[in-house]
Amino acid sequence: MLSSERPRRKSSPFRFMAFLLISVPLLLFLGEFSTRSIIRIRDGKWPQTRFMARYTEGRIISALARRHPYLNAAPRRTALIRAAGKRATFNSLGYRSPERPLSKAPGTFRIVCEGGSTTFDTQADTDEATWPWRLEEMLSESEAESDSNIEVWNAGFPTWTSLENLISLLIRDVDLQPDLVILYQAYNDLQPGAHTPFDREYVEGHAEYSRLALGLSLSKPSWINRSVMIEALRKRMLPPRPTSPALASGLEMLGAEIFRRNIHNLIAIAHANGAKVLLVTQPIRIRKKHLVQDRQFIEEWLHLKAEAAPAALKKYNDILRGLAQSENAMLLDVQQDISFRDEDFWDAVHFASGGSRKLAAALAKKIRRLRTADQQMPRRTQEGNRNSVRR
Repeated sequence: MLSSERPRRKSSPFRFMAFLLISVPLLLFLGEFSTRSIIRIRDGKWPQTRFMARYTEGRIISALARRHPYLNAAPRRTALIRAAGKRATFNSLGYRSPERPLSKAPGTFRIVCEGGSTTFDTQADTDEATWPWRLEEMLSESEAESDSNIEVWNAGFPTWTSLENLISLLIRDVDLQPDLVILYQAYNDLQPGAHTPFDREYVEGHAEYSRLALGLSLSKPSWINRSVMIEALRKRMLPPRPTSPALASGLEMLGAEIFRRNIHNLIAIAHANGAKVLLVTQPIRIRKKHLVQDRQFIEEWLHLKAEAAPAALKKYNDILRGLAQSENAMLLDVQQDISFRDEDFWDAVHFASGGSRKLAAALAKKIRRLRTADQQMPRRTQEGNRNSVRR
């Protein structure tokens, strides 16, 4: 007698694969959606991974930068970015300054401000809120009744060290025919100075970090980089992975000598082109209410232990003080002579509005004295000084 039951079909591996292909993505989607929704309810905003936050920031910043064969990275002319309520622009010559011709009009006193992000004034809400722009306004007020015109050009660019400042002055900034070059730089040089082994040319330990910070070496994010759920699981199940090289506890001795070399050559180039030089020391401040954030800020950029940074920066500031005495340059000792408060800083080195205004006011006072002294000097002495500077 034949059985009426149908024989069971053997399970097909193709059906199992099809099940996995459908169910696994669905489970991942549901897990990701649930994780994001929980964080959204808890924090009041939709979350993103740390990788994506940096990637998004890098994409925004990259609008300001372009690769450059000599400067590693340089300003993108006529660039404009708006982010986090801030606005930053470059004019057609690549300066964070008003649109002006390259040629200097007769009777114009031109000042060029060299430096990194602290000169670019990264945290200023607008171009007009940067300390070089404010400096021009303060100086112009005091020159209102005279025939001279004051121009202050912001030649600072984020991530630049004294080496990029030196090259920038040599290949582009001297074309502005500056009467005065202000250098506000030391902090960024601690980064290559902390790298082991030290690279005299600032390639190892600086160039790649610079391009990453400016969004010029961004890798395309994968779905794992985008997944908030995967990031949360990693934090719970895996030990944290190091995201940067081991932190140095001090600087390579040769780093200070290379910094001295760079500033010495910058002064020489400025003098050879008829400009005086004003060196400005830099402060560093780990704010009491922001200890964790400021320490993290220092260590992520410099790869130097936060507690070692103030002493390291003092060493470089001492070099500026010594060069001002020995090489016919002037000095504004911001680190020692200006009373800053925690509220004057946005982070450990970048100014908030109050700090930016204090620096501009101190520079304006210094430059007014310089201008007054020059105007009172007999004409023959002035011509002799200009000739000696050019020589």
